[in-house]
Parts: sequence; C-alpha cells; structure tokens
Amino acid sequence: YVAHVSRKPGKIMRTLDDDGNEVWSYEELVFLPTISAPASVWHEGEGDGSGSNAQVQYSYVVTAIDDVTGEESLPSVPATTDPPTYHLSSNWHIRLHWHAVEGASEYRVYRMEAGVYGFIGRVDAEAGVTEYNFLDDNITPDTEDSPPRAKDPFQGTGNYPSVVFFHQQRLGFASTDNQPLTIWLSQAGNFENLSASLPPEDDDGIEVTLAATQANRIVWAMSDRNALAVGTTGGEWILQATEGAAPTPSDLSFQPQTSHGSQTCSTPVLRAGGNLIYLQRGGRVLREFQYSFSSDRYESGDLGILARHILRGTGKNVVHWAWQDEPYGILWCCLEDGTLAAVTYMKEHDVIGWHRHETAGKVLDVTSLPGTDGNSIVFFLVERGEGDAKKRYVERLRDFFHGGTPAADQHVDGVFNAEFTARCIPCLPESNMQNGSSFLHVRKINAVKARVIHSSPFKAQVTTPEGSVGAGSRDIYTVPARGSADYSVLKGKTYLEGHGDWAVPLASGWRENDRLELIFDGPEPATVLGIVATVEVADMAGNQK
Repeated sequence: YVAHVSRKPGKIMRTLDDDGNEVWSYEELVFLPTISAPASVWHEGEGDGSGSNAQVQYSYVVTAIDDVTGEESLPSVPATTDPPTYHLSSNWHIRLHWHAVEGASEYRVYRMEAGVYGFIGRVDAEAGVTEYNFLDDNITPDTEDSPPRAKDPFQGTGNYPSVVFFHQQRLGFASTDNQPLTIWLSQAGNFENLSASLPPEDDDGIEVTLAATQANRIVWAMSDRNALAVGTTGGEWILQATEGAAPTPSDLSFQPQTSHGSQTCSTPVLRAGGNLIYLQRGGRVLREFQYSFSSDRYESGDLGILARHILRGTGKNVVHWAWQDEPYGILWCCLEDGTLAAVTYMKEHDVIGWHRHETAGKVLDVTSLPGTDGNSIVFFLVERGEGDAKKRYVERLRDFFHGGTPAADQHVDGVFNAEFTARCIPCLPESNMQNGSSFLHVRKINAVKARVIHSSPFKAQVTTPEGSVGAGSRDIYTVPARGSADYSVLKGKTYLEGHGDWAVPLASGWRENDRLELIFDGPEPATVLGIVATVEVADMAGNQK
C-alpha cells in the first residue's frame, strides 16, 4: 500500500496471470465493500389490514455478507411503501423480495425507525436459490445495529493522505493537506473498507483527529506494543484505547509523550532491532522511541549524543537511511552532501557506535533486503565520475566475514571495493579506587592486549598532541602473525581465521593526553571485541604533560 499527498492512495500487487507468468500492477483504492448489495428489493403486503385506520410508510434495505471474508455490503436501494400502507400487525405483514448476490453467505434486512435503519432479521443463502424473501410481521428494529455507510474521504486535491501504516489488523492513513492532524483506520481485518455504521460498531472504520496546542503535521505512524506511535513536526504521541484494548470508534485517544519533532522525508521512521528509530526535525539527530517502565511513558533517546561530530556541518543532514539487520545491526545514513555515515546499533548489548564511510562519488540512496543466507543485502545508489562521464550505479555492499573466511566468489571487484584505513581509538581506561576514581590521578599504560575477530594484521600507534612533551607519533608497532595456522590467504591478502588475542607492548607508555590507535589497512572488516590494559596510577592528582 502506498500514499502520497499528490494522488489517491493505491496498492502495488504481484500476481500470476492465466499462463502462470508473474505480473506487477498498480490500483487506486476504492474503499468500498467488494461484495455487491442486492440489485433491487421489492415488497408486497400480506393479510388483512383493513381494520387499521392509519396509513404508515415503511422503508427497507438489504445487505449481503461475503462468504469468504465476512464483509458486509453497502445497503441496497431502499424499498419504500409508497403510497403508505396499513400498520404492521398480527393481521397485516410485509414481505420483501430480492435476487441472489454472487458470493453471498447470508443477507441482513433493516427497517427504518426514527430516521435510522435498524436490523430486523437475516436470511441464509442456499445453493441454487435465485430469489429470496423475508416476512416482516411487525418486528421491532434494533437501531443499535445499522447497515454500513460508504466512506471515502480521499477525494480531490488536498484530501490525499501522505502517511500509510498498519495497526492491529487495520490499514491506516494520516495527514492530508486539508486535515494534517487526522488519522483514518480501516475496518478491523478489512483493509480497503472505511465504512462505518450509525451508531458506530467496534469493528467499523475510524476517523480521529489530534487536538494539540499547535497544528504540527503528522509525519509518521507505526504500531508499537499496544499503541500506535505517532510523530508530528512538533512532537511525539501515542494513540491507544484504554487499558490496552483494541481500538474502536468509541475508545481511542491521543497521549503526548515527547516534544522533539520529526523530519519530513521519505523515511522518517523505521524499526531497528525491534525498536522504533525516527529522524528528529532538522535531520541531524536519530532518536529511539521506546517505552520506559520507570516513567510509564515513551522516551526519545539520542543515538548520537557521543558522536555529534558525525552529523555536524553543512550538508550533513540525513536524507535517506536503511536498517541492516544481519550479520550486524547497522543503520546506514545517506547525508545531504553525498557522504555516508552509519551507526552500529545493538541495543541488547548497549552498543551504539558511529562510523563514517568514504567513496569516490556521492551516495544518493540506500536500501536493505533479506538475503537467502540469513544476512541482509545492502544496496546503494551511487553517483560516480565527473562531467560527461558522470553516471549513477546501483551497487551492493560486499558481504561481511561471517563464520570464517569468506569464499572467493563473495569478493566482487568494483562493488564498494575501495581501499581505506580503519582506526579504532579507545578511551583511556577508568576504574574505581579506595581513594576515589582513577580519573583524578596521573595514569600511564605500559601494555595493551587486543582481542580481534576476522581481521588482517594491524598496527598500533601512540600519538602525543601538539604542545605536549614528545609531540607527534611514536610506538608504531605492527602486530605480527602468530603462526601460519592462524591465517588464510585470499586474493593476495592475509586474513585471520576465527579470533585471537594480541599483546601490544608500548615502550614509552600511553599517557593521559596521548591517543592510542589500532590501525587496520584495507576494506576488510576489522572487529575489535575487547581491549585490556596494564595501568599505573600515580598517587598525586592532576594532569601530566
């Protein structure tokens, strides 16, 4: 199902034709029941009503029930006693007649009472029967049970929704130009039917409007737990029934949660690792919209609080993004200037790590699809070349190492295969002491042991910043192979099979203002599982130059 503010909602379908060939098609949604009502209904009087002085006008409609979906049709054209007839009584009845409807399992009959058609009875459909009838012998109409009324609010310019979603067996739409704060939900289990009865029934279509102090347009909506999470340009809300019940026309309300606001773009929200991640207004902050039991409400944590520099600067707004689920949870973000940023997001392990990726050209779009081996396949739309040689390419991200050294045919030249250098820069270790934290003391690290997995040999380097004694790079140390059994050679490169621990002796130490870097050359994945260090802590507090 698709929605766009400039056209009527529709659906894209993949079907098979009569010859078994795959066919793609697009249809605009009609929002009417698929089963037809009886084409015509007529009536006749039965009995002796001559003893009644008053003349009464009665009106009837009949609906059909789909034998597969249980969907009820719209009502037939009314059958009205014109001129008025006798009062219904034990002596005077009215019999209705109608022709069979293909695909119907039963028919429901309604009579007008106080301006509302109320249910008076049903007739089961039978095979081979072409005409049905129903006798009204003065049955009292149930006006709490009325036939559905056709409803299609998406007619004409300004009335097309810009958001589409699913929520608790209902297809939902939201945010037209004329009604930017309104949400429409289909009938329960009947996605393309917005019909509702009067008075409304629990499974009827729903229309609800957010009453807020500011008219901030709805940007996204996505189901989460027992609520519908809703993002507007000014804040985040949830729409839910009381006590976690299913939504009904009479039991549904908006509740404010946070007030960050969402960015209007092609994908303002997605589900990553089971959590909702949305793009904050401005396009430079990714937030996770997650329920908090301690506060009994949803909260919006900032995924980039420790990496503001990644999305800082001109052209660093996120314009397209996608979630890669396997083998590592990564949010890939295309930035406005054509560069690429990503965040490794593994909430269950409290891992949120940002990284940049550079290539010769501009990355314009990204998407992720499930692969046959369980891993996600990430595709990029990349613009490369200059002038008349400029072209756009659909490129696939080469597979990560997973479960050992990859097969040779997994490495395809020209598919995001540029050489680059990855640098892992750990923070200086901290620990609690009897007289406070090691943070208040002068610290020096003499040795480091790194545990890596699926990696080529790497280098360790300590850099002292400008203005300090011994400024510059030193202790450039290549971590060697421990034996031929630990490595495999693929396409002229050496890789580690499995994982291993490497000691990194630092002759002059790693001091407070220094920066330790683990340097990995080449496009191969370099995963650092952990770093353990030997730390000397001086008694005095202060800073070492």
